Amino acid sequence: MAGILFPHRSYPWDDMAQERLAGKIRLSIFLIAGLCGGLSALVWALRVLCGHYKSGGRISTFIIMLLLSDLLELLLSPYVVTKLLQDDYCWDWNWTCRLLTSVWSALLIYGLHLQQVVALEAALSFRHPPCSAHVFFPDCSVIISIVFISFFL
Repeated sequence: MAGILFPHRSYPWDDMAQERLAGKIRLSIFLIAGLCGGLSALVWALRVLCGHYKSGGRISTFIIMLLLSDLLELLLSPYVVTKLLQDDYCWDWNWTCRLLTSVWSALLIYGLHLQQVVALEAALSFRHPPCSAHVFFPDCSVIISIVFISFFL
């Protein structure tokens, strides 16, 4: 049927498949570069926080949750890249693919929101130090982190 409609050139879906493959390759290169940059930034952040903790500083629950979400995102990125290059429709039949890709994208959004909360906490502790040193503040940050996780996952 397609030979009748397009007798002198190749089928249009072959061209679309090649364009889709090129887009997948570009996206995988972007994800791999993000993985390399994110891993080095995570190691640097852990090293700085370890030095801050050893010098007697306080580390917020939000920062710990942010680093954990970044670590999980970096661990799931190779899976997402391989599934992106291998399968076209892994969402249709594979439950684990659907679950892991959803968790990966939820971790991306969760990390973005946690970055804003960490910045807000830093501004609050700078502007009003007694408020952030309050006894109930660490408990509130744990509760807020749990609510964030349940909302995004």
